[in-house]
Amino acid sequence: MHDTADGSADLARALAGVPELAHPLTFREFTLLLTEQLGIVVEPPARTGDREARCRSLVDSCVEKTGTPRRMPGVVLDVMIKLLGEEGDSVERLRDAVERIGLAFVFDDAQIHELDQLLMPLQRHVDLTQVADVLEQVLSPYRLTPPGPIADLASLVRSLEPLRYVGDRSTPPVLLVIGALSACLDARGEPLRRWAERAAEPFGGLPDQPWTRLIGKRLRLVIRVAQTRRSGAPVSLDGWFRTSSGKVMGRQSREHGPHCGPRYPMCCGQKLLGQLAQKLPRDDAAAMTVEFVLPWTLLDHPVEGWTANEVYRTPIGEQHPVVVRPLERVIDGVVWESVLTRWARFDAANRDRTASAIWLVRDGHRRPPGAAYINEPADAKQLASMLRDREDVSCLCLAYPFNHARDSSGGGVHSAIAAGVPVVLWLRDRSDPAPLEALVRETGMAGSLDGLPGAVRKYRIRAAADNDSQRSMVLVWDDPNQPPEPEGPLQPPSQRHRGTPQ
Repeated sequence: MHDTADGSADLARALAGVPELAHPLTFREFTLLLTEQLGIVVEPPARTGDREARCRSLVDSCVEKTGTPRRMPGVVLDVMIKLLGEEGDSVERLRDAVERIGLAFVFDDAQIHELDQLLMPLQRHVDLTQVADVLEQVLSPYRLTPPGPIADLASLVRSLEPLRYVGDRSTPPVLLVIGALSACLDARGEPLRRWAERAAEPFGGLPDQPWTRLIGKRLRLVIRVAQTRRSGAPVSLDGWFRTSSGKVMGRQSREHGPHCGPRYPMCCGQKLLGQLAQKLPRDDAAAMTVEFVLPWTLLDHPVEGWTANEVYRTPIGEQHPVVVRPLERVIDGVVWESVLTRWARFDAANRDRTASAIWLVRDGHRRPPGAAYINEPADAKQLASMLRDREDVSCLCLAYPFNHARDSSGGGVHSAIAAGVPVVLWLRDRSDPAPLEALVRETGMAGSLDGLPGAVRKYRIRAAADNDSQRSMVLVWDDPNQPPEPEGPLQPPSQRHRGTPQ
Protein backbone atom coordinates (compact mmCIF):
# COMPACT_ATOMS: atom_id res chain seq x y z
CA MET A 1 0.00 0.00 0.00
CA HIS A 2 1.34 3.42 -0.90
CA ASP A 3 2.40 6.06 1.55
CA THR A 4 -0.35 8.50 2.46
CA ALA A 5 2.07 11.29 1.51
CA ASP A 6 1.31 10.63 -2.17
CA GLY A 7 -2.37 11.52 -1.66
CA SER A 8 -3.69 8.02 -2.40
CA ALA A 9 -5.59 7.70 0.88
CA ASP A 10 -7.25 11.11 0.47
CA LEU A 11 -8.18 10.32 -3.13
CA ALA A 12 -9.70 6.98 -2.11
CA ARG A 13 -11.80 8.69 0.57
CA ALA A 14 -12.99 11.27 -1.95
CA LEU A 15 -13.98 8.52 -4.40
CA ALA A 16 -15.80 6.63 -1.66
CA GLY A 17 -17.87 9.78 -1.10
CA VAL A 18 -19.30 9.58 -4.64
CA PRO A 19 -22.70 7.90 -4.07
CA GLU A 20 -23.01 6.74 -7.69
CA LEU A 21 -20.06 4.37 -7.18
CA ALA A 22 -22.15 2.40 -4.68
CA HIS A 23 -23.77 0.73 -7.70
CA PRO A 24 -21.61 -2.23 -8.85
CA LEU A 25 -22.16 -1.59 -12.57
CA THR A 26 -21.23 2.11 -12.22
CA PHE A 27 -18.11 1.21 -10.23
CA ARG A 28 -17.10 -1.33 -12.88
CA GLU A 29 -17.66 1.18 -15.69
CA PHE A 30 -15.60 3.78 -13.81
CA THR A 31 -12.78 1.24 -13.36
CA LEU A 32 -12.74 0.40 -17.08
CA LEU A 33 -12.71 4.08 -18.10
CA LEU A 34 -9.93 4.88 -15.60
CA THR A 35 -7.66 2.05 -16.70
CA GLU A 36 -8.30 2.91 -20.35
CA GLN A 37 -7.34 6.53 -19.70
CA LEU A 38 -4.14 5.38 -17.96
CA GLY A 39 -3.33 2.76 -20.58
CA ILE A 40 -3.09 -0.09 -18.08
CA VAL A 41 -4.96 -3.27 -17.20
CA VAL A 42 -6.19 -3.62 -13.61
CA GLU A 43 -8.48 -6.27 -12.18
CA PRO A 44 -11.61 -4.67 -10.67
CA PRO A 45 -11.44 -4.81 -6.84
CA ALA A 46 -13.43 -7.55 -5.14
CA ARG A 47 -16.90 -6.55 -3.99
CA THR A 48 -16.11 -7.58 -0.41
CA GLY A 49 -15.30 -4.87 2.11
CA ASP A 50 -16.55 -1.31 2.37
CA ARG A 51 -16.55 1.17 -0.49
CA GLU A 52 -13.49 3.09 0.73
CA ALA A 53 -11.44 -0.12 0.89
CA ARG A 54 -12.44 -0.96 -2.70
CA CYS A 55 -11.58 2.57 -3.84
CA ARG A 56 -8.23 2.41 -2.06
CA SER A 57 -7.47 -0.94 -3.69
CA LEU A 58 -8.26 0.52 -7.12
CA VAL A 59 -6.17 3.68 -6.58
CA ASP A 60 -3.21 1.69 -5.23
CA SER A 61 -3.31 -0.72 -8.17
CA CYS A 62 -3.33 2.15 -10.65
CA VAL A 63 -0.47 3.95 -8.89
CA GLU A 64 1.56 0.75 -8.75
CA LYS A 65 1.12 0.15 -12.49
CA THR A 66 1.79 3.74 -13.58
CA GLY A 67 4.22 4.98 -10.94
CA THR A 68 2.59 8.42 -11.13
CA PRO A 69 0.66 9.03 -7.89
CA ARG A 70 0.64 12.80 -8.27
CA ARG A 71 -0.98 12.64 -11.68
CA MET A 72 -3.73 10.33 -10.40
CA PRO A 73 -6.16 12.85 -8.82
CA GLY A 74 -6.47 14.84 -12.06
CA VAL A 75 -7.03 11.69 -14.13
CA VAL A 76 -9.68 10.45 -11.69
CA LEU A 77 -11.54 13.77 -11.94
CA ASP A 78 -11.40 13.71 -15.77
CA VAL A 79 -12.81 10.17 -15.84
CA MET A 80 -15.56 11.02 -13.35
CA ILE A 81 -16.59 14.01 -15.50
CA LYS A 82 -16.68 11.72 -18.53
CA LEU A 83 -18.88 9.29 -16.60
CA LEU A 84 -21.24 11.67 -14.79
CA GLY A 85 -20.94 14.95 -16.71
CA GLU A 86 -19.59 18.39 -15.78
CA GLU A 87 -22.42 19.30 -13.42
CA GLY A 88 -23.71 17.66 -10.27
CA ASP A 89 -22.89 17.59 -6.57
CA SER A 90 -20.76 14.46 -6.80
CA VAL A 91 -18.41 15.96 -9.39
CA GLU A 92 -18.20 19.27 -7.50
CA ARG A 93 -17.26 17.54 -4.26
CA LEU A 94 -14.65 15.44 -6.06
CA ARG A 95 -13.26 18.53 -7.79
CA ASP A 96 -12.85 20.27 -4.41
CA ALA A 97 -11.12 17.21 -2.97
CA VAL A 98 -8.72 16.96 -5.92
CA GLU A 99 -7.80 20.64 -5.51
CA ARG A 100 -7.06 20.09 -1.81
CA ILE A 101 -4.90 17.05 -2.60
CA GLY A 102 -3.01 19.02 -5.24
CA LEU A 103 -2.23 21.80 -2.77
CA ALA A 104 -0.15 19.32 -0.75
CA PHE A 105 2.20 18.77 -3.68
CA VAL A 106 5.01 21.06 -4.77
CA PHE A 107 6.59 18.63 -7.23
CA ASP A 108 5.12 16.54 -10.03
CA ASP A 109 5.87 12.84 -10.52
CA ALA A 110 8.87 13.43 -12.77
CA GLN A 111 10.38 15.95 -10.35
CA ILE A 112 9.93 13.75 -7.30
CA HIS A 113 11.46 10.79 -9.14
CA GLU A 114 14.49 12.86 -10.13
CA LEU A 115 14.79 14.21 -6.59
CA ASP A 116 14.71 10.69 -5.12
CA GLN A 117 17.55 9.69 -7.44
CA LEU A 118 19.61 12.66 -6.25
CA LEU A 119 18.92 12.09 -2.56
CA MET A 120 19.62 8.37 -2.47
CA PRO A 121 23.44 8.52 -2.86
CA LEU A 122 23.63 11.60 -0.61
CA GLN A 123 21.91 9.91 2.33
CA ARG A 124 25.09 8.51 3.86
CA HIS A 125 26.92 11.83 3.59
CA VAL A 126 24.37 13.88 5.54
CA ASP A 127 24.65 14.24 9.31
CA LEU A 128 21.14 14.08 10.81
CA THR A 129 22.20 16.72 13.34
CA GLN A 130 22.88 19.06 10.42
CA VAL A 131 19.49 18.17 8.94
CA ALA A 132 17.85 19.09 12.24
CA ASP A 133 19.77 22.39 12.15
CA VAL A 134 18.48 23.08 8.65
CA LEU A 135 14.88 22.41 9.67
CA GLU A 136 15.10 24.61 12.74
CA GLN A 137 16.72 27.51 10.91
CA VAL A 138 14.35 27.41 7.93
CA LEU A 139 11.08 26.69 9.71
CA SER A 140 11.28 28.11 13.24
CA PRO A 141 11.40 31.83 12.31
CA TYR A 142 8.02 31.40 10.61
CA ARG A 143 6.45 29.36 13.42
CA LEU A 144 6.37 26.21 11.33
CA THR A 145 6.84 22.93 13.18
CA PRO A 146 9.41 20.45 11.86
CA PRO A 147 8.11 16.90 11.31
CA GLY A 148 8.85 14.02 13.66
CA PRO A 149 11.91 11.73 13.64
CA ILE A 150 13.86 11.84 10.37
CA ALA A 151 13.99 8.37 8.81
CA ASP A 152 15.56 9.35 5.49
CA LEU A 153 15.79 12.36 3.19
CA ALA A 154 13.12 11.19 0.73
CA SER A 155 10.45 10.74 3.40
CA LEU A 156 11.50 14.05 4.97
CA VAL A 157 10.86 15.84 1.66
CA ARG A 158 7.38 14.31 1.41
CA SER A 159 6.51 15.34 4.96
CA LEU A 160 7.61 18.93 4.24
CA GLU A 161 5.76 19.37 0.95
CA PRO A 162 2.38 20.37 2.45
CA LEU A 163 3.93 23.13 4.60
CA ARG A 164 3.42 26.71 3.44
CA TYR A 165 4.65 30.02 4.78
CA VAL A 166 2.08 32.57 5.92
CA GLY A 167 2.50 35.97 4.31
CA ASP A 168 4.46 37.02 1.27
CA ARG A 169 7.01 34.19 1.23
CA SER A 170 6.13 32.45 -2.05
CA THR A 171 8.89 29.81 -2.18
CA PRO A 172 7.61 26.66 -0.39
CA PRO A 173 9.60 25.70 2.72
CA VAL A 174 10.51 22.30 1.26
CA LEU A 175 12.53 24.01 -1.50
CA LEU A 176 14.35 26.22 0.99
CA VAL A 177 15.20 23.15 3.08
CA ILE A 178 16.53 21.32 0.01
CA GLY A 179 18.60 24.36 -0.96
CA ALA A 180 20.03 24.61 2.56
CA LEU A 181 20.74 20.86 2.66
CA SER A 182 22.77 21.19 -0.52
CA ALA A 183 25.00 23.65 1.35
CA CYS A 184 25.90 20.91 3.84
CA LEU A 185 27.42 18.79 1.12
CA ASP A 186 29.81 21.20 -0.61
CA ALA A 187 30.61 19.84 -4.10
CA ARG A 188 28.44 16.75 -3.59
CA GLY A 189 25.43 18.99 -3.07
CA GLU A 190 25.83 21.00 -6.28
CA PRO A 191 23.48 18.81 -8.41
CA LEU A 192 20.88 19.05 -5.64
CA ARG A 193 21.30 22.82 -5.55
CA ARG A 194 20.80 23.08 -9.33
CA TRP A 195 17.70 20.87 -9.10
CA ALA A 196 16.23 23.09 -6.35
CA GLU A 197 16.91 26.23 -8.38
CA ARG A 198 15.03 24.79 -11.40
CA ALA A 199 12.13 23.59 -9.25
CA ALA A 200 11.87 27.02 -7.58
CA GLU A 201 11.55 28.97 -10.84
CA PRO A 202 7.70 28.91 -10.86
CA PHE A 203 7.79 30.38 -7.34
CA GLY A 204 10.12 33.25 -8.16
CA GLY A 205 13.40 31.44 -7.67
CA LEU A 206 15.43 30.21 -4.73
CA PRO A 207 16.32 33.21 -2.54
CA ASP A 208 19.69 33.73 -0.91
CA GLN A 209 19.52 32.02 2.46
CA PRO A 210 21.54 33.54 5.31
CA TRP A 211 21.46 30.29 7.27
CA THR A 212 23.40 28.35 4.63
CA ARG A 213 26.59 29.99 5.93
CA LEU A 214 26.15 28.09 9.18
CA ILE A 215 25.13 24.66 7.96
CA GLY A 216 27.94 22.23 8.68
CA LYS A 217 29.71 24.96 10.66
CA ARG A 218 27.95 24.55 13.98
CA LEU A 219 29.22 26.96 16.58
CA ARG A 220 30.03 25.59 20.02
CA LEU A 221 29.94 27.48 23.27
CA VAL A 222 32.37 25.76 25.65
CA ILE A 223 32.14 26.37 29.40
CA ARG A 224 34.92 24.79 31.46
CA VAL A 225 34.63 24.43 35.22
CA ALA A 226 37.88 23.50 36.97
CA GLN A 227 39.04 23.27 40.56
CA THR A 228 41.86 25.56 41.67
CA ARG A 229 44.25 25.42 44.61
CA ARG A 230 43.26 28.87 45.84
CA SER A 231 41.21 28.79 49.02
CA GLY A 232 39.42 32.04 48.20
CA ALA A 233 38.29 30.83 44.78
CA PRO A 234 38.20 27.02 44.70
CA VAL A 235 36.54 26.86 41.28
CA SER A 236 37.35 28.76 38.07
CA LEU A 237 35.04 29.11 35.09
CA ASP A 238 36.19 29.81 31.55
CA GLY A 239 34.07 30.12 28.44
CA TRP A 240 34.66 30.62 24.74
CA PHE A 241 33.07 30.09 21.36
CA ARG A 242 34.68 27.61 19.02
CA THR A 243 33.88 26.96 15.35
CA SER A 244 34.20 23.57 13.69
CA SER A 245 37.40 24.82 12.03
CA GLY A 246 38.95 25.35 15.48
CA LYS A 247 38.74 29.14 15.62
CA VAL A 248 38.29 30.42 19.19
CA MET A 249 36.33 33.61 19.90
CA GLY A 250 35.18 35.69 22.85
CA ARG A 251 37.05 34.00 25.66
CA GLN A 252 35.85 35.01 29.14
CA SER A 253 36.86 33.92 32.66
CA ARG A 254 35.36 34.14 36.14
CA GLU A 255 36.37 32.83 39.54
CA HIS A 256 33.85 31.22 41.82
CA GLY A 257 34.18 32.26 45.46
CA PRO A 258 33.48 30.10 48.49
CA HIS A 259 30.26 31.89 49.39
CA CYS A 260 28.37 29.86 46.78
CA GLY A 261 29.60 26.48 48.00
CA PRO A 262 32.13 24.34 46.12
CA ARG A 263 29.50 22.21 44.35
CA TYR A 264 27.40 25.07 43.10
CA PRO A 265 29.11 27.41 40.63
CA MET A 266 25.76 28.48 39.17
CA CYS A 267 25.90 32.07 40.45
CA CYS A 268 29.18 32.84 38.66
CA GLY A 269 28.33 30.57 35.74
CA GLN A 270 25.21 32.52 34.88
CA LYS A 271 27.16 35.78 34.92
CA LEU A 272 29.69 34.18 32.59
CA LEU A 273 26.90 33.12 30.25
CA GLY A 274 25.61 36.67 30.24
CA GLN A 275 29.03 38.01 29.25
CA LEU A 276 29.40 35.45 26.47
CA ALA A 277 25.89 36.00 25.17
CA GLN A 278 26.75 39.62 24.45
CA LYS A 279 29.55 38.45 22.15
CA LEU A 280 27.42 35.94 20.24
CA PRO A 281 26.63 37.03 16.66
CA ARG A 282 22.87 37.00 16.36
CA ASP A 283 22.84 34.91 13.19
CA ASP A 284 24.89 32.19 14.87
CA ALA A 285 22.57 31.55 17.82
CA ALA A 286 20.33 29.01 16.10
CA ALA A 287 23.26 26.76 15.19
CA MET A 288 24.95 26.63 18.58
CA THR A 289 25.63 23.69 20.87
CA VAL A 290 26.66 24.33 24.48
CA GLU A 291 29.34 22.05 25.94
CA PHE A 292 30.13 22.03 29.64
CA VAL A 293 33.54 20.56 30.48
CA LEU A 294 33.07 19.49 34.10
CA PRO A 295 35.06 17.70 36.80
CA TRP A 296 33.75 14.34 37.88
CA THR A 297 32.13 15.71 41.04
CA LEU A 298 30.03 18.12 38.96
CA LEU A 299 29.29 15.93 35.96
CA ASP A 300 25.60 15.61 36.81
CA HIS A 301 25.21 19.21 38.01
CA PRO A 302 22.09 20.67 36.30
CA VAL A 303 23.98 23.09 34.07
CA GLU A 304 21.21 22.87 31.48
CA GLY A 305 19.10 24.91 33.91
CA TRP A 306 21.47 27.88 33.92
CA THR A 307 20.18 31.16 32.55
CA ALA A 308 22.02 34.30 31.53
CA ASN A 309 20.21 37.21 33.14
CA GLU A 310 18.28 39.31 30.63
CA VAL A 311 19.69 37.57 27.58
CA TYR A 312 18.64 33.97 28.24
CA ARG A 313 15.27 34.28 29.95
CA THR A 314 14.68 30.55 29.67
CA PRO A 315 17.16 27.83 30.69
CA ILE A 316 19.97 27.38 28.23
CA GLY A 317 19.10 23.69 27.89
CA GLU A 318 15.78 24.63 26.33
CA GLN A 319 17.35 27.13 23.94
CA HIS A 320 20.22 25.00 22.67
CA PRO A 321 21.45 21.41 22.81
CA VAL A 322 23.47 21.16 26.04
CA VAL A 323 25.94 18.33 26.60
CA VAL A 324 28.64 17.64 29.17
CA ARG A 325 32.22 16.43 28.78
CA PRO A 326 34.40 14.96 31.56
CA LEU A 327 37.29 17.27 32.42
CA GLU A 328 39.52 14.49 33.76
CA ARG A 329 39.21 12.53 30.54
CA VAL A 330 40.39 15.44 28.41
CA ILE A 331 43.74 15.42 30.21
CA ASP A 332 44.16 11.62 30.33
CA GLY A 333 45.90 10.46 27.17
CA VAL A 334 45.30 6.73 27.74
CA VAL A 335 41.55 7.12 28.18
CA TRP A 336 41.41 9.64 25.32
CA GLU A 337 42.75 6.99 22.93
CA SER A 338 39.83 4.76 23.94
CA VAL A 339 37.43 7.65 23.30
CA LEU A 340 38.90 8.05 19.80
CA THR A 341 38.48 4.34 19.01
CA ARG A 342 34.94 4.07 20.32
CA TRP A 343 33.81 7.32 18.69
CA ALA A 344 35.11 6.13 15.32
CA ARG A 345 32.87 3.06 15.65
CA PHE A 346 29.94 5.19 16.77
CA ASP A 347 30.42 7.57 13.85
CA ALA A 348 30.69 4.72 11.32
CA ALA A 349 27.54 3.07 12.70
CA ASN A 350 25.64 6.35 12.39
CA ARG A 351 26.72 6.71 8.75
CA ASP A 352 25.77 3.10 8.01
CA ARG A 353 22.46 3.49 9.88
CA THR A 354 23.32 0.61 12.24
CA ALA A 355 23.88 2.57 15.47
CA SER A 356 22.30 1.38 18.70
CA ALA A 357 22.61 1.98 22.42
CA ILE A 358 23.58 -0.55 25.07
CA TRP A 359 21.82 -0.38 28.43
CA LEU A 360 23.39 -0.87 31.83
CA VAL A 361 20.94 -2.68 34.11
CA ARG A 362 21.06 -3.07 37.90
CA ASP A 363 19.26 -5.68 39.98
CA GLY A 364 15.79 -4.46 40.83
CA HIS A 365 15.50 -2.23 37.77
CA ARG A 366 13.58 -3.09 34.61
CA ARG A 367 15.48 -3.99 31.46
CA PRO A 368 14.31 -2.07 28.37
CA PRO A 369 12.49 -4.61 26.18
CA GLY A 370 14.26 -5.64 22.99
CA ALA A 371 17.41 -3.65 23.78
CA ALA A 372 20.99 -4.88 24.13
CA TYR A 373 22.09 -4.66 27.75
CA ILE A 374 24.82 -5.38 30.29
CA ASN A 375 24.03 -6.56 33.81
CA GLU A 376 25.96 -4.34 36.20
CA PRO A 377 27.98 -6.41 38.67
CA ALA A 378 28.00 -5.40 42.32
CA ASP A 379 31.77 -4.94 42.25
CA ALA A 380 32.66 -1.57 40.68
CA LYS A 381 36.13 -2.80 39.69
CA GLN A 382 34.60 -5.72 37.83
CA LEU A 383 32.28 -3.35 35.95
CA ALA A 384 35.17 -1.06 35.03
CA SER A 385 37.15 -4.02 33.69
CA MET A 386 34.13 -5.28 31.77
CA LEU A 387 33.56 -1.92 30.07
CA ARG A 388 37.24 -1.53 29.19
CA ASP A 389 37.11 -4.91 27.43
CA ARG A 390 33.87 -4.10 25.60
CA GLU A 391 35.18 -1.71 22.95
CA ASP A 392 31.90 -2.13 21.04
CA VAL A 393 30.19 -0.01 23.73
CA SER A 394 30.16 3.54 22.38
CA CYS A 395 26.70 4.67 23.57
CA LEU A 396 25.67 3.57 27.07
CA CYS A 397 22.31 4.33 28.70
CA LEU A 398 21.59 3.75 32.37
CA ALA A 399 18.37 1.88 33.13
CA TYR A 400 18.43 3.39 36.61
CA PRO A 401 18.72 6.96 37.93
CA PHE A 402 22.08 8.36 38.93
CA ASN A 403 22.75 11.39 41.08
CA HIS A 404 26.26 12.08 42.34
CA ALA A 405 24.94 13.68 45.53
CA ARG A 406 23.30 10.36 46.49
CA ASP A 407 25.89 7.98 45.02
CA SER A 408 29.37 9.47 45.22
CA SER A 409 30.96 6.17 44.17
CA GLY A 410 29.75 6.85 40.65
CA GLY A 411 28.86 3.29 39.75
CA GLY A 412 28.19 2.82 36.06
CA VAL A 413 28.74 6.45 35.11
CA HIS A 414 32.24 6.57 36.61
CA SER A 415 33.17 3.23 35.04
CA ALA A 416 31.91 4.35 31.62
CA ILE A 417 33.85 7.61 31.82
CA ALA A 418 37.02 5.82 32.92
CA ALA A 419 36.65 3.25 30.12
CA GLY A 420 36.38 5.95 27.45
CA VAL A 421 32.73 5.49 26.45
CA PRO A 422 32.06 8.71 24.50
CA VAL A 423 28.25 8.85 24.82
CA VAL A 424 26.53 8.22 28.17
CA LEU A 425 22.92 9.07 28.95
CA TRP A 426 20.96 8.88 32.19
CA LEU A 427 18.13 10.36 34.24
CA ARG A 428 19.00 12.02 37.53
CA ASP A 429 15.92 11.38 39.63
CA ARG A 430 13.44 9.07 37.94
CA SER A 431 13.41 5.34 38.73
CA ASP A 432 11.31 4.53 35.66
CA PRO A 433 13.55 4.60 32.56
CA ALA A 434 10.56 4.77 30.18
CA PRO A 435 11.15 8.42 29.09
CA LEU A 436 14.79 7.64 28.34
CA GLU A 437 13.82 4.46 26.48
CA ALA A 438 11.34 6.40 24.33
CA LEU A 439 13.88 9.11 23.50
CA VAL A 440 16.58 6.63 22.47
CA ARG A 441 14.11 4.51 20.51
CA GLU A 442 12.64 7.45 18.59
CA THR A 443 16.03 9.04 17.91
CA GLY A 444 17.47 5.75 16.67
CA MET A 445 14.52 4.74 14.49
CA ALA A 446 16.57 5.33 11.34
CA GLY A 447 19.66 3.57 12.71
CA SER A 448 21.49 6.75 13.71
CA LEU A 449 21.98 8.29 17.15
CA ASP A 450 23.84 11.43 16.11
CA GLY A 451 20.65 13.40 16.73
CA LEU A 452 20.73 12.74 20.48
CA PRO A 453 21.82 16.27 21.56
CA GLY A 454 18.89 17.84 19.71
CA ALA A 455 16.49 15.15 20.95
CA VAL A 456 17.53 15.75 24.57
CA ARG A 457 16.89 19.47 24.12
CA LYS A 458 13.35 18.77 22.88
CA TYR A 459 12.85 16.41 25.81
CA ARG A 460 13.83 19.20 28.21
CA ILE A 461 11.36 21.57 26.58
CA ARG A 462 8.54 19.02 27.00
CA ALA A 463 9.52 18.31 30.61
CA ALA A 464 9.45 22.04 31.39
CA ALA A 465 6.03 22.39 29.76
CA ASP A 466 4.77 19.50 31.91
CA ASN A 467 6.39 21.05 35.01
CA ASP A 468 8.05 17.69 35.70
CA SER A 469 11.22 18.23 37.73
CA GLN A 470 11.78 14.47 37.96
CA ARG A 471 12.68 14.17 34.28
CA SER A 472 16.09 15.86 34.28
CA MET A 473 18.45 14.14 31.87
CA VAL A 474 22.23 14.19 31.43
CA LEU A 475 24.02 13.56 28.14
CA VAL A 476 27.77 13.02 28.00
CA TRP A 477 28.73 13.71 24.38
CA ASP A 478 32.49 13.57 23.98
CA ASP A 479 33.33 13.95 20.29
CA PRO A 480 37.13 13.66 20.06
CA ASN A 481 37.07 15.21 16.59
CA GLN A 482 35.94 18.44 18.28
CA PRO A 483 38.33 18.87 21.24
CA PRO A 484 36.98 21.42 23.72
CA GLU A 485 40.27 23.02 24.68
CA PRO A 486 41.59 25.86 22.52
CA GLU A 487 45.04 25.97 24.05
CA GLY A 488 47.08 25.39 27.19
CA PRO A 489 47.79 22.40 29.41
CA LEU A 490 44.34 20.86 29.11
CA GLN A 491 44.87 19.97 25.46
CA PRO A 492 44.58 16.14 25.21
CA PRO A 493 48.03 14.52 25.37
CA SER A 494 47.14 12.31 22.41
CA GLN A 495 46.67 15.45 20.32
CA ARG A 496 49.87 17.26 21.32
CA HIS A 497 52.16 15.33 19.01
CA ARG A 498 49.68 15.69 16.14
CA GLY A 499 49.73 19.45 15.96
CA THR A 500 46.90 21.84 16.55
CA PRO A 501 43.56 20.06 16.91
CA GLN A 502 41.08 20.77 14.16
